[in-house]
Amino acid sequence: MEQIILYNHAKINLTLSILQKKADGYHDIASIMQPLTLSDTVICSKAEKTLLLVQGADLPLNNKNLAYQAWELMQREFALTGGIQIKLLKNIPVAAGLAGGSGNAAAVLKAINELFHLRLPLPQLVYYGKQLGADVPFCLYEQTALAEGIGEKITVLPTLPDFDVVLVNPGFAVSTKEVYETFDRYEQKPVLPQTQQMIRAIKEKDFVKIKQWIANMLEPVTLSLYPQLEMVKTDMARLGLLPFLCGSGPTFCGLAEDRRQAQQAVQILQGKYPLVLQSQFLSEGIKNGENKRKTYNN
Repeated sequence: MEQIILYNHAKINLTLSILQKKADGYHDIASIMQPLTLSDTVICSKAEKTLLLVQGADLPLNNKNLAYQAWELMQREFALTGGIQIKLLKNIPVAAGLAGGSGNAAAVLKAINELFHLRLPLPQLVYYGKQLGADVPFCLYEQTALAEGIGEKITVLPTLPDFDVVLVNPGFAVSTKEVYETFDRYEQKPVLPQTQQMIRAIKEKDFVKIKQWIANMLEPVTLSLYPQLEMVKTDMARLGLLPFLCGSGPTFCGLAEDRRQAQQAVQILQGKYPLVLQSQFLSEGIKNGENKRKTYNN
């Protein structure tokens, strides 16, 4: 039986601009997104009946899970017969602003495309992905990119070097809905990130300028709603990291000068916070190495 093995990677926002609220309740954004080496493993195979299995997290095993929704969407659109077994091996923290669930859905879309020989090009997968969630289109690309619209318009940017990062999750969830609703009520909006300057820095691979232009408009909003997160940011900065919020939170990503600094920070922060992880920007070499292990028959 053929199995498809895919790796969906955590996502961080190097910039996040909230531009306007649309009539359907979504917000137009401009965000430069970056995948990390931190990843979940998604194993898919055809089956008589659809079955979702999860290891490493307590998640719904039905259509409340985005991975399951991805199957239902494609089954409906292409009248697929039979079922599929989906196994998620979770490493990306859940409800952490790292797009773990969106990445699972993107991986399932890719697997279905191969298992059922649909031969859909990436833009068509993106069309279906955006019906599942705003981060799914980026997760289908999984490379440094500018996301616009609600997240479905992807412009690929040059791949960045494998910069070292530290992720700190405080162990509680935040309400993305509440963060956006609070943002909408702000009369004086946070300063817009300098998206074009960041794109220029990325193209030049200028580490100093990349750090200079990191900005997330939702960060002050989330901090106002969850002031305990200020301590996370402060603790990371004291260790020499450049901390910034991932999406609407609650995870903070800290950019390190080098691997040694990241390792030392992890050792210290693990004693205070429930989830502290070391990772890197996903480079093309790492991604290609994973893709070589993508499919096999058993």
